[in-house]
Amino acid sequence: MTINASKLGRSFDSNLIASFDGTVSYLSKSAKDLFEKLAITGLHSLGAIFKQVVDEDGRELKEADLPHHQIISGKEKKAQKLIGFSCTGKEIQWFNVQAEARYSKLGLPPSLTLYFIKDENYRLPVANFPGITQADFLEYIDEGYILVDQEWCVQYFNRKASEFAFSVLKTYFKSGVCILDYTPPELHNDLLERLKAALKGETIHSQSKIKLDDQTIYYDLSYMPYFTNGKATGVIIRMKDVTQHALLKKELDESNERFLAAAVASYDLIWERDFEEDKYHFPSGHSKIFGYDVSEVDRVEIFLNKVIHPDDRVMLVEFLKTCYEKKTQEINYPLLRYVTKEGETRYVKARSFINYNRAGKPKKSIGFLHDITDSYVAEKELRTSNERYELATKASLDVIFELDFKTDLFTFSEAFSRLFGYNHLEKWSRERFFTEVIHHDDRMKVRQFSQSCFDQQRVMFQYIPHRYWKINGDISYVQVHAYVTYDADGQTQKMVGIVRDITEQHLLTLYLQKAIERYDLVAKATSDILWEWELENDKIKFWNEELGKRFGYSDYSEVSPDWYFEKVHPDDIDRLRKSIDRSLYNMLESHTCQYRLRDASGRYREVLDRSYVVYNENGEPARIAGAIQDISEIKLLEQRIIEETLTYQKKLNEIAIYTQEKERETFGKELHDNINQLLAISLLYLSMGKSDEGQRLEMIDKTTETIKNVIQEIRNLSKRMISPVLDVGLEEALQSLCTDTSTLTRIPVRFSKDHFEYKGLPADMQLMLYRVLQEQINNIIKHAHASEVNVKLGVANNTLHLSIHDNGRGFNIDNKSKGVGMRNMKSRVEAYQGCFEVKSSVGKGTEVVIKIPV
Repeated sequence: MTINASKLGRSFDSNLIASFDGTVSYLSKSAKDLFEKLAITGLHSLGAIFKQVVDEDGRELKEADLPHHQIISGKEKKAQKLIGFSCTGKEIQWFNVQAEARYSKLGLPPSLTLYFIKDENYRLPVANFPGITQADFLEYIDEGYILVDQEWCVQYFNRKASEFAFSVLKTYFKSGVCILDYTPPELHNDLLERLKAALKGETIHSQSKIKLDDQTIYYDLSYMPYFTNGKATGVIIRMKDVTQHALLKKELDESNERFLAAAVASYDLIWERDFEEDKYHFPSGHSKIFGYDVSEVDRVEIFLNKVIHPDDRVMLVEFLKTCYEKKTQEINYPLLRYVTKEGETRYVKARSFINYNRAGKPKKSIGFLHDITDSYVAEKELRTSNERYELATKASLDVIFELDFKTDLFTFSEAFSRLFGYNHLEKWSRERFFTEVIHHDDRMKVRQFSQSCFDQQRVMFQYIPHRYWKINGDISYVQVHAYVTYDADGQTQKMVGIVRDITEQHLLTLYLQKAIERYDLVAKATSDILWEWELENDKIKFWNEELGKRFGYSDYSEVSPDWYFEKVHPDDIDRLRKSIDRSLYNMLESHTCQYRLRDASGRYREVLDRSYVVYNENGEPARIAGAIQDISEIKLLEQRIIEETLTYQKKLNEIAIYTQEKERETFGKELHDNINQLLAISLLYLSMGKSDEGQRLEMIDKTTETIKNVIQEIRNLSKRMISPVLDVGLEEALQSLCTDTSTLTRIPVRFSKDHFEYKGLPADMQLMLYRVLQEQINNIIKHAHASEVNVKLGVANNTLHLSIHDNGRGFNIDNKSKGVGMRNMKSRVEAYQGCFEVKSSVGKGTEVVIKIPV
């Protein structure tokens, strides 16, 4: 069953405020009392409050089903749900929980507001119509319940209903008897209408008044559908004796009448609005309304257009529309500006009470308005009756106080406890108040200001904003207005005033000031051109000084967009406009475009324009703010880098060609100087054996031995030209190279490594590392005269390290130019974005360090 919370009435005191992460930042007093009754603890988080809750069918609710989670997840902007709280272990307490999000226009984090509206009219928790008994109703002893079927015949009723029948109808309910038989004929049509509506699933509320002897009894009646298997098969009639409540309401109405009479004397204007006639009615005592005759402004539309300030009309209409949708009965209007017939602007505060018809539409309202432009309003308020004063202190959101100078004691309104946490019923002397409540840095100036006003016998004055300590140690900024009375001798008698908590306003003002200061500093410090385009009036209203400094323009304080667009290069303007239109059409928050912009000298420069779009509440773009960066130099630098990269690549190619030629030359020397000589010797041995039969066998043996040497030399040469990395992997290849070098040169070459799996490295990178080590070992053998070489291989922080260190004679790096071998190794390493470093000094050896990201 769906509960319409607007028909149940909303208690705005039973609410809380929380952040989107579930942390509770505010709890109203009635909300705290409510959770204490439900035995809920841990009120600092929504998770603790909704720990044990169920839905209408008694099933435990999950977090995703809670109304505030619908908002946090972005599914809804407002959500509500009927929720049963069962924290005490007793019967379930039902509340309609409403949640809505609040978003700050100043960029502060959004917050959640939750309202808890108790639902006393939730249908009886009976599951099956045939299985119900009278005993099921006996637990509801304070209210009478009657269950009728679709033929309107009484099926069940409880004891309270029987008492009602006997005291009012002088009879008893009987099962099977039509409910119409218990009501007068003139009420049958109205009763049938309500029964039929309830059978369709609606819940109808009404009140009935019955006269018995000298007493009048008031009853609240509710007609609720009874469901069987999801279908309404009957109607539950609930009756509750509200006589005491009605009498209290009558007394309250009489009190309100007295209050209205007092209001005529203290407020500037009282009005009554008839929504059906769409017309205002003013008391006869108000022949003029801010200079207008009553007949001139009695129509709502005329009153709105003539009396309400033009800048406040839309806000007032939207505010009242929201109140009517929420069925708000008591409305406190925001500060409004009225315009007199002579054109003078007056500031007013208004309050109204609204009655709604059965359909939930506003029917009539009575309102009070007072002009707060001049200070006489405060004087009148201080002379009102004690009853009016008490009502005002309870209704006001500000702290109302009174200081009796004879007793030197303060009297505070209830808001003193609500806003600052102190007990407003305690005795508060002036000294205690100054010591415990006023911030120690502000006490002296408050005392001095007060005494100065007393010495001048000022009747009304306003304190400068100062700070109060809350009982929990927090600080609040307050604004205090005071009214003082003096005796015939000029001595102070009483001071009455209000204390308004302006902490949020004060902090927002400071935040705004700092934001403006930061923006001004950024605008002055940045080298970018900052701009802001207001789309509503189609004006670029802000440029920082960089537009003049960098592009030479002078008059640009407030210009049209065309002024700027005409300075964009003709080949780029269409692309820029389409890019902006596309961003606004797709409601993108940011926009970036690169184009050419003409400076005051006529030269075009390359710029990068980054902007941010702000949308209003209707989702329409309101303004665009952006920054233009001159990237002309960056473009030139990019071109230079491209050219240098090509030059560098050319050098790498030259080194690669040189390396290949060097390897070919080495290969050729080996073939010519070694293998060719050995083959020539073999040929000589064969010639000698052929000519000298006695030495033939010996020459054949020598030829065989020489050819074996040729084969071994060819193998060694192949081994040098083809890396074993391709066969055995990097680690074994480096180890083998070090071992072979040690064997051939008798110079100890020690190799060490970590546990990294080097097989996963690219094959070309492994070959490059092998060739670098091979090149450096050749350098050491030829030039270093070393007695020891250490080679270390490892990987740390995603970087491969190869270190080749010898204890040879070293050299002065500053004086020795790098040879082809060093340049060759460096180019090989840099091709893999690596770092090649040589460390050496005379007499202390040389170390080559290679670092490559892996």
